[in-house]
Amino acid sequence: MRFFWNLQLLEGKRAFRKLPQILVGAVVLIGIVGTIAFCGQKLLYQDEASGRIPIAVVNEGESETVDMVLSFLENMETVASLCSFIRTDAAEGMAMLKEGKAAALMEIPGSLVDDIISGANTPVRVLFPKNSEVAGLLLEAVTSAGAGTLGAAQYGIYAAYDLYVRHGVESEVSGAYDDLNRIYLSAALNRTNLFQNQSASATGEWSVLQYYLASGLTLFLLLWGITYGSFLEKDSRSLARKLRAAGVGAAARSVGRWLNTFLVTVTSGTVLALVGAVVFLVWNGEWPGDLLVRLPMLLPTISCACALTVFFYQAAPTAGSGSLLIFCTSVGMMFLAGGFVPSAFLPESFERISRFLPARWMIQNVGACLTGDFVWGEAGILVGFTILFGGLTAWLIGKEVRG
Repeated sequence: MRFFWNLQLLEGKRAFRKLPQILVGAVVLIGIVGTIAFCGQKLLYQDEASGRIPIAVVNEGESETVDMVLSFLENMETVASLCSFIRTDAAEGMAMLKEGKAAALMEIPGSLVDDIISGANTPVRVLFPKNSEVAGLLLEAVTSAGAGTLGAAQYGIYAAYDLYVRHGVESEVSGAYDDLNRIYLSAALNRTNLFQNQSASATGEWSVLQYYLASGLTLFLLLWGITYGSFLEKDSRSLARKLRAAGVGAAARSVGRWLNTFLVTVTSGTVLALVGAVVFLVWNGEWPGDLLVRLPMLLPTISCACALTVFFYQAAPTAGSGSLLIFCTSVGMMFLAGGFVPSAFLPESFERISRFLPARWMIQNVGACLTGDFVWGEAGILVGFTILFGGLTAWLIGKEVRG
């Protein structure tokens, strides 16, 4: 056992001599991962107006009243958040519909408002392309619902007229019209009161910033192992046999390598965290003490990342191929675990696969650190992955000795 700790001391000195190189690599990785996270956040939630459904509107007769109604609709919150009206003529509107530049074409007669007042049923034609996309189908459903609402209002007007005529009080029908119009307009303008507002996010309970910070930090910890190749090279077969003869078996060697990697990661990570805190203080004038206190919550993720790094270098024939293996495997795991694109946008099979990947639970653990909601179950899973990859590393070391 004394020989083992002497070996650990020598290996630790060798690893810590590489600390400046590891820190420089970390700065470069922070720039790369930060750029990826920033771009992912922008792509996930772009400008709200860019996603509105374009509707071509042809106003026959250029009625000022119709223009006023359209302007009113464009400024309604429920309409403006979904649709954008494009004023055009009939020929250009049909061209836009055929070319897919508009999800629908509305042909509004110039006498629409006058006909509504007089009781004439003058329809507004709404044309859709033959192969409607999701936006067109949604708009068609909304339009049908609107037509049904308008039809209900017309039936109410006609029913009131018949009722007053049958009872011989036609002189009072105009007052009934005013009351009914007031009721129907009030219901139409306040229709949002009939619904409960509920926000849905692809990132779940986390904000977009928290989600991509968690994913970015997880990717950083996984890729950081690329800079550890200088002290995690595989032992030669002769050295491995001598170590075994000295009492340092495969399991002890695996634990020793993981321990050195863990200590170097924690030390360099602490340095980076303090530097980042100072930058945050200078930038915002506030010391991020709460976040620094929560940093120990990351220990399960760091432990798992270190075990993965040691395993990859032991599984690869050379240090260079180990770095390549770390990169390819980390990127693949992050994609399947929803690190680049939220799982809500991925096939359900990816979500099932991600349950068996350490990257998913690392993201969850890092997110818990950011929000302060530490989950012991997730930490236990990461400890289990650490033991699993430590055991696989020991098996590979033993295989090298026996071979």
